[in-house]
Amino acid sequence: MPATRPHSNDFLRACEQQQPLPMDGLPKSLCDMDPNSKLVPPKYWLGWAIDRQDLLKLMKVHYPQDVGFSRTSAVYSLPRLLWEEFAIEPDQQRYLAIGIVAERDGKFQTALSVGCSRIGMLGKEVIAQIQAKFGLEPPQWLIDAREWDWTRRTIIIPLRGGKEGECTIITL
Repeated sequence: MPATRPHSNDFLRACEQQQPLPMDGLPKSLCDMDPNSKLVPPKYWLGWAIDRQDLLKLMKVHYPQDVGFSRTSAVYSLPRLLWEEFAIEPDQQRYLAIGIVAERDGKFQTALSVGCSRIGMLGKEVIAQIQAKFGLEPPQWLIDAREWDWTRRTIIIPLRGGKEGECTIITL
């Protein structure tokens, strides 16, 4: 069975047993991206699972001028608005995102993320400011809706002398 189509029992078991984890409770093995490893750990997002409608309500309260005709684009503009408000440096902006996580019951939910197990997270002071601004509980590590399981590492090698864009894909 392809890795992109999980057996529902495996997926539900992962959702129930592997999350949510407290901010300081992510095991090192889940965020260690050893380039020599043949396996890639599941992806976790540090943040808050928030229903899209509730996220839109927060935006209407805190950023009413940015909620226009397209509600979906308004929600996805939230990271940019927070970058500007909290003067988040360009190299730190990738930690702030809107994504889709899987909750304990296996249902998908929108999430406001301030970090990722694979790339790092915003500083704790900025996280606390965002948490206070919206009146949220402390952030938790939530499992990604697509990359919820250990997978084999894939390496892409450009071909020498080949046409531009030609490559070899190797799965370890």
